[in-house]
Amino acid sequence: MTETPLRTGDGDDYFRIGAIKLFADGSLGGRTAALETPYSDDPGNNGILVVSEDELREQVYLAHAQGMQVAIHAIGDRAVKVSLNAISSAQSRLPVNRARHRLVHVQILSPLLITEMRRVGIVADVQPKFLSTDMHWAVDRVGNARMRSSYSWRTMLRAGVPLAGGSDCPVEPLDPLYGIYCAVTRKDMEGEPPIGFFPNERLPLDEAIKMFTAGGAYGAYEEHKKGSLIPENMCDFVALSDDILTVSPDDIKGLRKQFLQWSEEKWFTEYSTMPRLQSIWQLRDSEYRAVLLAAERKNSSGNIFISQSRSGSRRHRSFWNVRR
Repeated sequence: MTETPLRTGDGDDYFRIGAIKLFADGSLGGRTAALETPYSDDPGNNGILVVSEDELREQVYLAHAQGMQVAIHAIGDRAVKVSLNAISSAQSRLPVNRARHRLVHVQILSPLLITEMRRVGIVADVQPKFLSTDMHWAVDRVGNARMRSSYSWRTMLRAGVPLAGGSDCPVEPLDPLYGIYCAVTRKDMEGEPPIGFFPNERLPLDEAIKMFTAGGAYGAYEEHKKGSLIPENMCDFVALSDDILTVSPDDIKGLRKQFLQWSEEKWFTEYSTMPRLQSIWQLRDSEYRAVLLAAERKNSSGNIFISQSRSGSRRHRSFWNVRR
């Protein structure tokens, strides 16, 4: 890092330098996530810190001072605490506006830690899909008392902690709809438990969608061009097989991605019920306008996210490559 001029944010829309990944602890499943008190099902074991607190503090400061955003893997409450201390120390030594350092996973928490995350200005990188598998053994690991303040997405949101949704692929599937489904239902992929796992931490659907769109863009310093379809932003959108805002939350995980536009030019097609077209150029102007109008109407209900992109005065029309 010290031998190259590249820093967070350098690059272009196709290859870009992001955060530097650091590790504070291990995993909850393996009982190596660092906890303040021992595991409920393994007395005497508090997990591990991957590096000492002093070493983590110096790693964070070095990255911070070199203009790098850090993203620290921190699952247990002790790991979250030492990570927060390291970031707070770096900011005290060298204040930087809009540092947006990130904590990744932040699964086992406490009200005090969430308050400190807000004070320090942390972005929480969360993976709601984890809960669909972790719920079957997480209470055994940490007990009911600690679980009440764990995987606490709604509490973090209410406290003002920015959330960025992710998958941790290949640990979990990449599909963001699985993450949205788990965020709003807190159920496993079979729909259990019926009321959700600690359902008080379920996210409203609009906030779950925002977490996987605008939230991710914010965490990557890209909210000025990604995460929302507004003028001057990139024309990235997905069309779904049904209206995500009106289907049952249990059905979100089964929505099909009919087509996806990326960066105004790249298309990936998974499913389609649309006419067989090689290009939207095959449509007459009247048909093209009808498609745009239909898309705009759907946009208000959340079924399709679409934007008419322009390059100078030229309208981009070649954005469907759809096959049955």
